[in-house]
Amino acid sequence: MKNIFLKAIHWIMFLLFLFLGISSIMELTIFHYTTIIPDLEFAYGVNEIQAGKASQVFIAKVIRGELWTWHFYAGLLFAALLLILFINRLTRVPNIKKNSPLIVLFLTTLVLLGTGIARHYRGTLSFMSEENSFWRHLLQHVHHYAAYTISVLVVLHVIYIVYLENKKMKGIISNMFKKNKFMIKSLLILVFATVITQTNINAKNNYDGVVVITKKIEKQKDVDYAKAMEYYSGAKGFTYEKRSFPNCPYAACTKNTKMVQSFSKDGKTYYTVKINNFKKAKEYFDKSVEVYKNPLAAEKNLIMILERINYKDKILDDYLLKDIDKTLGLKNKKMIRDAVYKNIQILGGKNSEKILFKVAEILEKGYIGIPKNSIKAKKFYKYILLKSNKNSLYYMLAQNKYKNLKGKK
Repeated sequence: MKNIFLKAIHWIMFLLFLFLGISSIMELTIFHYTTIIPDLEFAYGVNEIQAGKASQVFIAKVIRGELWTWHFYAGLLFAALLLILFINRLTRVPNIKKNSPLIVLFLTTLVLLGTGIARHYRGTLSFMSEENSFWRHLLQHVHHYAAYTISVLVVLHVIYIVYLENKKMKGIISNMFKKNKFMIKSLLILVFATVITQTNINAKNNYDGVVVITKKIEKQKDVDYAKAMEYYSGAKGFTYEKRSFPNCPYAACTKNTKMVQSFSKDGKTYYTVKINNFKKAKEYFDKSVEVYKNPLAAEKNLIMILERINYKDKILDDYLLKDIDKTLGLKNKKMIRDAVYKNIQILGGKNSEKILFKVAEILEKGYIGIPKNSIKAKKFYKYILLKSNKNSLYYMLAQNKYKNLKGKK
C-alpha cells in the first residue's frame, strides 16, 4: 500500500508540474496584459468607446480568470508532496551524495515556494509594495529562474529514467503503471475535478473596471478648460502609432477611418492608431482647477485618473502604474493620491452621478491612501440623491450607502 501511495504522489506531482508549466506559459504569453490589451485598445478605438486602461486590465483579468490562483495552490501542493518524497528517500537511503539531485530539487522548490508566496501576497506585504519595485522585480526574477532550474532537473530526470530503462533496469517505467488501479482512478478523479474547477471562472476581485462610455459634459467658458478639451477630445496635439493586430476579429478592422487606417507590409496588416495627448489635457485641466475652480475640469481629471487605475486595490497594478506615468505623468501612488485628493475638493452638485459615486466610495473606504471621511462621503452621496431619478442605478446605490453612513462621523 505504501508503494502505491508513493507512486500516486509521483504521478500527481508530474501532473502538477505540467499544470504549473502550462499555466505559466499561458499567463506570460497568450493571457498576458501585453497580448490582450492591445486588441482591447483597438476594439475600443474602432467602436469609439472612451474608457481607460483600468477597464481594459479588468477585462484582461477576467480573461485570465483565476489561473494564477490555481497556479499558486498547485505550487503549494507540489512542494508538500515533494517534502513527503524527500523525507521518505532520506529515510531509506541516508546517503547525501546519492540524494544530491533530490536535495537540489528540494532546495530549488523552497526558493520557488518562498518567492511565489511573497508575490501572491504582495498586496499585504510592505516590502512588496509598489514603492519597493526593487524587491518585487528581484523576487520575480528569482522565481522565474528557480522555475527554469526545476524544469531542467525534471527533464534530466526523465532522460535518466529512459536511460535506465534501456540500459540497466528494464521495466522501471512500466512498473510505475502495474497493479495500481486505485492510483489510476485517483489520478483520473483529480484531473476531472481540476478541469471542472477551472471552467468555473469568476471575477471575485474588487475591481470597478466595467467598460463605460463617458458622458458628454457641458463646456466651461474658461480658456484653460477649452484648451484642455481640444487635447482631451483628440482635436489637437494627437499622434499616430503603427501597430499590428493580426487576429483582429472586427469588421471595422478592414475599414479606413479617421481613427484607424490599415496597410500591409511584409505580409502583415498594420493599423495607424490615433493617440490623444492626455498629459497635455491634464496640464490645462489642472490650470482650470487652480484658476477657475472649475468642477468640470476636476471631473475630467478624475475620469482620466480613475479609468487608469483600479482604485479599490490594496496595491496598484504595475502595468497600470507604467501606463498612468506614460499618459498622465503620475509616477507613483503618492502622486496619484495627491492628484485625486486635490480634484475631489473642487467637485460639487454640478458633476455627474458616476464621478460623485466613485469619489464618495473613495472617501468612505479610504481607497488609494486617501483618509476616510464619512461626512464628505455622505455629502457626495446626497448630491446624487438630490439630482438623480429615483429609478436610476446610482440613486439606488447612493440611497443605500447614505443610509448606512447616517449617524457616522
